Amino acid sequence: MGSKVAVTTFDGASQTLTVTGIYQQNQLLGPWLTSGDFYREVTPKQNLMDEVVLVRATPGTDLGTLRTGLEKATDPFLVITVQDREQFKGSQAKQINSLLGVLYGLLALAIVIAVLGIINTLALSVVERRREIGMLRAIGMVRPQVRRAIYLESLLIAVFGAIVGVGLGLTFGSLFVRTLRDEGLDHISVPIVQSVAMLVLAAVVGVLAALWPAVRAARTRPLEALADL
Repeated sequence: MGSKVAVTTFDGASQTLTVTGIYQQNQLLGPWLTSGDFYREVTPKQNLMDEVVLVRATPGTDLGTLRTGLEKATDPFLVITVQDREQFKGSQAKQINSLLGVLYGLLALAIVIAVLGIINTLALSVVERRREIGMLRAIGMVRPQVRRAIYLESLLIAVFGAIVGVGLGLTFGSLFVRTLRDEGLDHISVPIVQSVAMLVLAAVVGVLAALWPAVRAARTRPLEALADL
């Protein structure tokens, strides 16, 4: 308190300010504050911008009347919204939810691509191993066993991919939070339940993706397959 701090303004001039107060870290207020008069004095008019105006009601004030007055005063300005504390917090959370919605959309697209990839991989595998499947059928493997083998193969591919994806996601998520620690993202929350649910979903998707290749493999006729030798 009382110490002098030199600051450089937009035009390159240097001015000295006095520390008149110290507050705890606050992402809304930022690392430092100046008076409105000083801000308007050193900031070019084309750069002047008010992002938020905080209003604190005195004890005993009718909040409904206060809100009505603020809305009436700001009505000519279409870009201004009057919000209470909870509404402001909700608007900030809505931005995060919108971002999460985009991420979940990308996740759904990735799942669709993964399913198509598994189907393509297994279909090619069935074609390439047609003679091996025919040999197994010839020595006694029945159709349900063939289908089960394809299901298990697809299940292993899907679960292994999901485990790698979850591991990379948690790693990069932790690094992302660590990088933005100074921006307020200083808490790492590992979604254990969601991660397990994704692994289970991957297993289910893997089995569903193997339905058509498994049926195709099970329909392989031993004599025709062995004739290709």
